[in-house]
Amino acid sequence: MNLDKVASCAENAINAFKTQNVIDPKSPAIESIINQMEFIKSKALTGKNPRLELQEGQSFSYGIIASRELSAPDELALKKFLDEVTHALYPEYS
Repeated sequence: MNLDKVASCAENAINAFKTQNVIDPKSPAIESIINQMEFIKSKALTGKNPRLELQEGQSFSYGIIASRELSAPDELALKKFLDEVTHALYPEYS
């Protein structure tokens, strides 16, 4: 896993979610996505695999939240940023 790529993709997602005009970045669901991206970015920037930094039994839920919250065509454009994070985090499945 390329942690620089993970951090960069997470930063791109954070910026996209905070600067777009399609959804409310202060809604609890979107805040959860942003918080998960912040966690991923911060761990990757310190050289740690974000997947291994989760507490036992926890997993990233940003994909599930996005599938429920982002359905309009202009909202789906945001999902591509999350997909890039997922591909960087799980290169073995890409």
